[in-house]
Amino acid sequence: MKKDLKYNLIDLRSKTAKDVKEDFKRFYDEWIFTWEGMMTTEENLKAIVKELKLDNPTFYVYSGKQMNSVYRLKGSNAYPNDLDFLSIEDFQNPAAKIRYGARWFTDIVDNNRRHNY
Repeated sequence: MKKDLKYNLIDLRSKTAKDVKEDFKRFYDEWIFTWEGMMTTEENLKAIVKELKLDNPTFYVYSGKQMNSVYRLKGSNAYPNDLDFLSIEDFQNPAAKIRYGARWFTDIVDNNRRHNY
């Protein structure tokens, strides 16, 4: 029997920087599993669910523009405004993070803070 690949997608891209700041704080505090530049098509999300054997995960998608605004990224450290970020709630798998090129949201933010000039 084929498993139904279900997921929840919360699209934060329409939120202002002020409104998304609370979400980003939670992502930072929870070390949320994150990809920079991940395609967020239904096909891709279902492939992630299947590959990582996730049971109805919650994904969050947000933009480089929001990251730039909230963390005041500039110059070569700024993201393209239309770059999508994809995070998975309640998924803490270091081996999968390395294997699939993801990072902890906390590491992304801390790295940007160290290199933002």
